[in-house]
Amino acid sequence: MAFQSKTITLPYSDKLDLIADYYPGERDKPTVLLLHGFLLNKDFYTIKRLAEALNDWGYSVLTPSLSLGISQRTKSLDCEAIHLHSFKRDLKEIDYWIHWLANKQKKSIVLFGHSSGSIHLIAYLAHYLPQNPQLQRVKQLILLSIPDFGEHPYSYETRQSIEQAEKLLKADDHELHHFGLSYCKQYITTAADFLSYARLNKAYISHQLQQISIPKILIFGDQDKRIDQQWNQSLKKTGTRLYTIAGANHFFDYEYEFDLLDTIERIIIKK
Repeated sequence: MAFQSKTITLPYSDKLDLIADYYPGERDKPTVLLLHGFLLNKDFYTIKRLAEALNDWGYSVLTPSLSLGISQRTKSLDCEAIHLHSFKRDLKEIDYWIHWLANKQKKSIVLFGHSSGSIHLIAYLAHYLPQNPQLQRVKQLILLSIPDFGEHPYSYETRQSIEQAEKLLKADDHELHHFGLSYCKQYITTAADFLSYARLNKAYISHQLQQISIPKILIFGDQDKRIDQQWNQSLKKTGTRLYTIAGANHFFDYEYEFDLLDTIERIIIKK
């Protein structure tokens, strides 16, 4: 079928407009907000495939691109770029989109994150839910392939780089420096902005998940080399339901896309 999505542009500040694709769906089904992984955008193929499948099932879908400090950002950001964004600013943008959804419609909302997009949504709910009555419409959190910063197998950030950044921060240093972060060997940013991501370790993520009372589901592939499989399994202790897809990697490529979609169709709320 032809998916009738349209690009939404929201004025956010004097110098920054946010963009997302919106797929209208059936009136009696929830809206799904799908969030991409680190430095990617709404057009990343994992997000695009999921959006089209969910819309085909009748769900409205919103796929925002975090701006990462760039107005109407349409491309993924290179590791070697100068990074003028932080985790806290990312969460504020998510909140902006949630308010837009709440004003546009009265339906329930499902939050659905892939990779580090899952961490964003976990932190968003843990921090914003207690103070935002509109978030009562969020009825379910679905997480795909949760990594962590600082400890996952392919992270370039080290304890030494984190300690260096902490010293720079204490010295009130706001200059740009070279760090390693996640899969980026060269990542240019300030110490404060670097630490806003590098501190998102396993302990932080587990603690934030425990604060969330709505139904939480984690799906991951048992061939995903970008996550700590044992740690993902341990998140069951936070009240999160786990689903493992045999053979799938971090992006659920090839035939594993269908296993992923079958799993999502079984677990996603219908109203």
